[in-house]
Order: sequence, then C-alpha cells, then structure tokens
Amino acid sequence: QPVTQVLRFLSGISAEARAQIAEVSLGADSCVEVRLHYGFPVRLGPVEDLDEKPAIFMTIFNEIQGKNVRAAYIDLQYSKPYIKLLPEKPKQ
Repeated sequence: QPVTQVLRFLSGISAEARAQIAEVSLGADSCVEVRLHYGFPVRLGPVEDLDEKPAIFMTIFNEIQGKNVRAAYIDLQYSKPYIKLLPEKPKQ
C-alpha cells in the first residue's frame, strides 16, 4: 500500500520534476521524503496524505526552478509549505 501511494504521487507530478528527484524514502513513521538533485529534501508527510501533495509539490517546484534556493529542507506536511533556509555565508 505505501509503495502504491508513492507511485501515485510520482505519477501526479511532471516528468521534469520526477527527473530532479534523486531519492524517495519512506521512514519508519510512514512519512515520505524526496531528495532533489539540488541536494535538499522535501518532506511530504504521512503516506496516507500523499493524494493531495502533487499539486502543492509542483507549485513549489515551479517556484524554485532557476533560482538559487539555499534550503535545508522544504516541508509540505502543513497547510502552508515551509521552507527552512540555510544561513547565508558571511562575505569575506
């Protein structure tokens, strides 16, 4: 069942977005996380809530395309997406 839910999520996003996913993981707590080639993870939340996530994921994905987003992670578990930014490096 969880794998089917993840596959349904993946089929609900664009081919371009799927190509940017390096890894999909399902934690012991049944929460799904995808790691983008950019290096940061996107926390999707519980596997049973994945049906509503493709549209939200695509909105965020389209927003960050072509931008130099330095994120520690993006969390889509809440009603509004949360982006945890990395601190800026001090200029020398």
